[in-house]
Amino acid sequence: MRPYLTGHELPPLTDESAYGVLLRISELNGLSASQVDRVFLASMAQRVRLNSHDSPAAIRNPFESLLGWHWQPAEPSLAPRLASLGSILWSGRFRYCPLCMDAGYHSVWHQFKPLSICPIHACMVSEKCAYCRREIGEYRLTPQRLARGFACGKCGQPFSGAAFDLDRHVAWRQQSNEIETRTAPFANWWSEAPHRLVFLAVARKQIVDSDYNLQRVDDEVWTGAIQSVHPFPIGCKAQNRNVFFVTWQVRPALRGSSPREYPSRRGGSSSGRVKRVYCAFLRRLKCTIDAQEQPQDEVPSLEWIAGKCILRRQWRVNQLAFVLLRNSFEVLAVMKYELDFVPDLTNDAFQAAIVENVVQRAAWRAALISAYAVLVTAANNYINEGEFDYWAARAIPSQFSSIVGCEDDGIQFGVAVVHNRNQIIDAFVRDHCFNKTEIISKLNRILFASTVDAR
Repeated sequence: MRPYLTGHELPPLTDESAYGVLLRISELNGLSASQVDRVFLASMAQRVRLNSHDSPAAIRNPFESLLGWHWQPAEPSLAPRLASLGSILWSGRFRYCPLCMDAGYHSVWHQFKPLSICPIHACMVSEKCAYCRREIGEYRLTPQRLARGFACGKCGQPFSGAAFDLDRHVAWRQQSNEIETRTAPFANWWSEAPHRLVFLAVARKQIVDSDYNLQRVDDEVWTGAIQSVHPFPIGCKAQNRNVFFVTWQVRPALRGSSPREYPSRRGGSSSGRVKRVYCAFLRRLKCTIDAQEQPQDEVPSLEWIAGKCILRRQWRVNQLAFVLLRNSFEVLAVMKYELDFVPDLTNDAFQAAIVENVVQRAAWRAALISAYAVLVTAANNYINEGEFDYWAARAIPSQFSSIVGCEDDGIQFGVAVVHNRNQIIDAFVRDHCFNKTEIISKLNRILFASTVDAR
């Protein structure tokens, strides 16, 4: 069948995004929004708000008949196995290199969130119009966006700073080998990513989406965690590597023990080793805090007013984080910085520490260290504000801290992501970090094999 759209002699370049290809073809053919909708998107149920990273396969069908291309977009190979890390690795905002876009080229790597410098031109990647400095908007394939072509939807000017020029694009295509050379480090990084990052992808699946103000901190932490185990190629932002992993490797005890010793997901945690480990952790944590901070004349306390916890007297970050930890894991509220009677623990507090329906001391300690670390950040925010929402604070450990574990040949392996570090957290991390690299590699091999088997 003979192609009937202009541009069939200009097939996609290496790593060119489906968004960029459709943008260029729509511009060359002067298609209106309704024509783009009918020609390219009519076969899709959700054609108006198609995200090219979520549903890239849906735009394949028209190209062979319309342009004569046997083309498979680059996007389908970029997501599935690390889907839970998608919001960390891929931007939901349109990002571009001005020099690439002047030639009508947009790479999938321009949407790689850690990327700050275009690997081809070594200039800054932008999200804004060069004329009005407003954001281009969401990275979505819509008739309205494609029909506007290379123009800003706000001011109407070419958002890259120069109008699309076919001659410039043709000259650009003559450098396709150089483009492939420049983007090769990113392609190589991505080919290795599933093998090295699968443990983080599994761990992040446990994270609950939240509008809480720690979300930005959480994104930075996970980006730092990725950078720690699989460093980004040159041209990416220098990420804060102040993220650490608490790891363990233990052989579980006999399975015939009392259910209280190994609480199931339906069981309680009011006694047995879970509570003993928790109380021991609290005692050591409070002793460490008291040893590092000056004594106070009055014990700081919290007061309920109109559904808020108001901070009374002088709270310190580690003290408030200690109280927040207790409120997150115990059934009764704690209103002062003290260590008194510990009531029953909440049934769902230790969910992330259960591996093969077994809670090991090491896994439980790791969950507590991870929880306390993220609560340190929250406590700092609360002290600055002088108040906080009790129920929102109580949910923080389950929303922002996560561990992952698995069992192989009778041995439990696991790792917890530690979100924050101060002197107190340092001491716990040092005491519970055993053969970090070896254990993470083991976890990755087991988890990667299980995802392959699941397919």
